[in-house]
Amino acid sequence: MMFDDLDDIIKTQESGRDTGQNTTQRSGGDDWKKKNKKEWLADKNYQPRDIDPDMLKRNTNAFTAKGYEVNSATKEIFTELARKLDELNYTFRAGGDSSNDLENIFSNNNRNTEYYIPWGNFNKVSDATLKQPTETAYEIAAGVHKLFNEQKPAVKSFFAREVHQLLGADLASAVEFLIIYTEDGAEKTRECKRTTGRASFMIRLADKANIPVFNFKNEQSILRFKSYLTDLITNR
Repeated sequence: MMFDDLDDIIKTQESGRDTGQNTTQRSGGDDWKKKNKKEWLADKNYQPRDIDPDMLKRNTNAFTAKGYEVNSATKEIFTELARKLDELNYTFRAGGDSSNDLENIFSNNNRNTEYYIPWGNFNKVSDATLKQPTETAYEIAAGVHKLFNEQKPAVKSFFAREVHQLLGADLASAVEFLIIYTEDGAEKTRECKRTTGRASFMIRLADKANIPVFNFKNEQSILRFKSYLTDLITNR
């Protein structure tokens, strides 16, 4: 299998975890217009805020992922990887996006999944780590997306949620890596274009935060990720 060579590394790791399965349930949708307006932070403009990559905590043992319309063969690779990362005690940061193929795969195969959602009860996530983005997350999002303040409130909240997925609830605890799948294979801001689609925002933010991005559309990126993960684990 694609990641069998990680087994020896996994065997050397102390699990130190509950073996119960992740029980967070997700189903259906939630109209943002029904949300309590007193808690609604998205319906205003925000001044862009820069982030300082040097101030971010790095050894968080967390990651996130985004990818849509993933073919069956590639889904098998991701499922295998998800199980390996689960064995390595990695935390997966999810956004409650049921249309995100990679999120579905990793959350379903990781017993330690944290949810960062754009507003309360989004997609009926019952146990979110963060139930709505902070105002600072909106400001950071405005610094990444040039047209952020022109977006609808719900879209702003989606972007702000992704800021927390990458930087944590405290916006200071960066994921160790971002796994994506897009048809154009983009991994850097300069490579993003229309075909990068909904993964573009995460790629741009990861670029600003110096978070490694691995696009599994590229075979070389898969090999590079295996080498990166091996080094990351063995050098802790």
